[in-house]
Amino acid sequence: GETSNQLDNSTKVTKNLITQMPYLDAVIKESMRLYPVAPFIVRKLTTSITIPTETKTAAHPTQSTSNGAISLPEHTFACIWIYALHRNPKLWNSPDEFIPERWIDPQLQQKDQGQKEFGSYMPFAIGPRNCLGQPLAQIILRILLARILDKYVAVDPKFDAVLKLAEKEGVEVNSKCLRKDMQAGFTVLPSNGLKIKLVERDS
Repeated sequence: GETSNQLDNSTKVTKNLITQMPYLDAVIKESMRLYPVAPFIVRKLTTSITIPTETKTAAHPTQSTSNGAISLPEHTFACIWIYALHRNPKLWNSPDEFIPERWIDPQLQQKDQGQKEFGSYMPFAIGPRNCLGQPLAQIILRILLARILDKYVAVDPKFDAVLKLAEKEGVEVNSKCLRKDMQAGFTVLPSNGLKIKLVERDS
């Protein structure tokens, strides 16, 4: 695969080397789109803002202008639900589907408004109060995954068992039914954890 082509046992993983792994980068980006590190952020508004709305009826009590827009006064605490932003069908084509190719295929990129509009993709938040460790985390994550995938195959035992049973019975499996439920708190995590097995690759 991509990692095997770029790495061998004697190769030192460098920042320059991981930039030559576009599919690995796309997988990480897509994973963070669907499951951002922090599902939401809260910010205190430094100035009053007006948000246009599609309907004149707001779900919660707010100050509404004559044209149906919502006015938020200065010093209001605003919550940005990143998890929903990254799955907004107006910004992302097939928003709930895991499609790493959307980040590297020019035709798929054109279908995602979220890749064109600043602020539509923010797994580490954006602005002056974004995650300070983002640059380091981005590099370390790519290096670790590249090294692991170069030596091992990650297997989901549950999914593997279902596939073997389906093959034996001659039926097709819809992988969507095996998706883990997620729990959103300070971070987004799979409910009851996720068990995977690392199988060493043949030399």
